[in-house]
Amino acid sequence: MKKALERVDDAHINSIVSQYVRFYMERTVNDLFLDKFAHQLVSGKVTFRGVDHLQQAFDQKLGVLLVSGHFFASRLAKKILAKRGFPILSVRLKAPRDPGMGKLGERTLQKRFMRFLHGVIRDEVYVQDKDCSLKILQRLRQGGLVNIHLDGGFGTQKISIPFLGRTHFFPVTFLRLCQIAGSPLVPFWFSGDRRQVEIEFEAPINPAETDTEEVLRSLVCRLEKRILARPEQYEW
Repeated sequence: MKKALERVDDAHINSIVSQYVRFYMERTVNDLFLDKFAHQLVSGKVTFRGVDHLQQAFDQKLGVLLVSGHFFASRLAKKILAKRGFPILSVRLKAPRDPGMGKLGERTLQKRFMRFLHGVIRDEVYVQDKDCSLKILQRLRQGGLVNIHLDGGFGTQKISIPFLGRTHFFPVTFLRLCQIAGSPLVPFWFSGDRRQVEIEFEAPINPAETDTEEVLRSLVCRLEKRILARPEQYEW
C-alpha cells in the first residue's frame, strides 16, 4: 500500500494507519450489534448513489452479481440493503488467515470466530464448498443478488493484473458464471461506519457482451481508485 501511495509523506501514512486501526476496531463492534446499527442507519444516516443502476439490473429478473472489495463497511452495507428488501448472498473464505491471530489463536479462537461470523452474515456460501458455483448460479437464476469481493480467493481461473504497486491474481470464474446465467454485473462500493454509511452502485455491465479480461481489468482499475481515495477504509 505504501508503494502505491509513494507520493504521500510519512505524516499522512501515519494518519491513514491510525484511522485504519480505528475502523478495524469499530468493525468488530459493528458485528456485535449489526442488526441494531443497520436498523438505525436505514432511518436516515445512509447516503445512496446509483440505486437506479441496481434497480435497473434487478428488474431484469436474471439475478445480479454485485462486485466489490474488502472495505470495512461491507457487512454493514449488505445488512442495510437486506433491510431495504435486497437480501444478498455473500461469497467468502471459510476461515481466512489472520497473521495477527498467531498460531495459538488459529488453534483456539478461529473456529469460534468463524461460527460467530456465520451468525452475523447468515446468508453466505464458502469458496471452499464444492457446490459453491452451483449455489451462486441457483441464487442468480432465482433472480437474487450475490456479492463477490474482487480481491478475494474465489475460483481457480485467474489473471495477473497490476494492483497497488504490485502484481495480483484476480479471478475470472465469477464472470463465467454471469455469462452462464445471463446475469448483469454491478460494481458495488461502500464506506463509513455505524454513524454514517455511503453506498454506491455503478452502471450494470453485461459480461456476455464484453471481453472477459477487459471487464476484469476495468473492475480492478476501479477498485484500485476506490482504495487510493479511502485507504483507511480498506480492510486488506
